Amino acid sequence: MLRAAARLQEVRGDTARRVGPFLQSRARPDGGFAGRGDASDLYYTVFALQSLAAIGQALLPTPSTDPAAIEPAAVEPPAEPPTEPAATEPAATEPAAIEPAAIEPAAIEPAAIDPAATEPASAEPAAIDPAAIEPAAIEPAAIQPAATEPASAEPAAIEPAAEAAGYARPTVVHYLRAFADGASIEPAAEAAGYARPTVVHYLRAFADGASLDFVHLACLARCWALLDCAEPAPDVRAAILERLEAFRSPDRGYHQTLGAQRGTVYGAFLALGAYQDFQTPLPDPDGLVRSVRSLRSDGGGYANTPGLPEGSCAATAAAVVLLSELGEAVEPAHLRWLADQVHSDGGWAAMPGAPVADLLSTATAVHALAIGGAALDEVTDGSLAFVESLWSDEGGFRGHWLDDHLDCEYTFYGLLALGHLTG
Repeated sequence: MLRAAARLQEVRGDTARRVGPFLQSRARPDGGFAGRGDASDLYYTVFALQSLAAIGQALLPTPSTDPAAIEPAAVEPPAEPPTEPAATEPAATEPAAIEPAAIEPAAIEPAAIDPAATEPASAEPAAIDPAAIEPAAIEPAAIQPAATEPASAEPAAIEPAAEAAGYARPTVVHYLRAFADGASIEPAAEAAGYARPTVVHYLRAFADGASLDFVHLACLARCWALLDCAEPAPDVRAAILERLEAFRSPDRGYHQTLGAQRGTVYGAFLALGAYQDFQTPLPDPDGLVRSVRSLRSDGGGYANTPGLPEGSCAATAAAVVLLSELGEAVEPAHLRWLADQVHSDGGWAAMPGAPVADLLSTATAVHALAIGGAALDEVTDGSLAFVESLWSDEGGFRGHWLDDHLDCEYTFYGLLALGHLTG
């Protein structure tokens, strides 16, 4: 699928790159990518990474695979705590560290400051009246208990005596304010050792996937494979696949729900993909083929539930691709069934009789027809127009004409469909 989506980059590179800004806008501060809300989601992160790979665009910032990049030591405090007045010179504080409003003009009376004391070179201890600053104000424990109270979020948390002397000592509050929502750590901060989280950091947080359901376990494997790095370690990969095997059903298929008696085409497709991502042979592939074939519907398609009179486009497309991947011949009846489902508007709907065509069904149907060797000439013009009608000026794709949302999943399906229809 990724190779097919990448064809758009080859034939219409400028068009493909239109999606780049949209995808980058969905990157979250924790390194993942958002779904239809604001939080990162492994499921949508997969589609974001696949889409970025398809258009040949690197992640911003480039993922680091150095484990030290997210260790606490990666954000080192200053070598020595600022215990001398000289440490509070203007040059020692980054402009962003203290908001302009952190010191009200009225807080420092002109008469309270010796003019010479405002010069960087003159900030010697002698320039401060010892009576003006208590010794505790310059001790390592200079953040007084009051500075840790909720009121410390206000500029007033700076000791009055220090303000009166003209030394606005930065606090942890000022430091944290500089990072705002964490989305814009500047290069200078990164150069100083403050590394912005990347997708690698986001994935490491899931470890061996013990907290994930079946779908997100498969997504975790796919994300690691897309990053093409040495992680995760072999034992972690083995643990992820072992967890996937817990979802294997008695008929030797896979189901998204633990304890299910029959597998689904969707479950089989995800499981096979995870084993391929980790370059590990799938256990009992023949059993999986039998499970998938048992889900064939009466009409010639496939469904995720056995015995249905009609299949669905996505399940039939997944079955065609999966059986082909496992070395099984593609039956012409499946391809005919898929070809017959195209709407007059050029798209495919989720199942026969569905009123609206959607991008997921369209992209997967076109992909399966191409995998099976079917000619796309008869549908290219209409389907191309349908897919492009779902492309927003913002660079992302929506799922269907009644959908107002753009997301990374449908953006990948848009690239996949266009890759086949224009390649």
